[in-house]
Amino acid sequence: MSVMTLLLILFAAGCTGAVAMILYRNLQTTGPATPVSRLPKKSKSIPPKADSSPGSPFRAVSITPGDSPCAAAKAQAGKYYLVELGDAPTLPLAG
Repeated sequence: MSVMTLLLILFAAGCTGAVAMILYRNLQTTGPATPVSRLPKKSKSIPPKADSSPGSPFRAVSITPGDSPCAAAKAQAGKYYLVELGDAPTLPLAG
């Protein structure tokens, strides 16, 4: 093996090691792609809200009872009705 071949192999190994070290340090300083603090939190107590953005394919309505609601309004609390299906109850509620 000639001296020139040996120098070329050592140079290639050094370059590969340098690139690996740079990539490793970059991974250590940046951390995960999405920080844990920015991940969405799952909650089972709050029903999902209807998306009112213009690009949403669905629109929904719900009945929110006031200060002294009747039994019919209490029964409808937390339920969502799709506008496109027309299944929302009419107001005033029966009963």
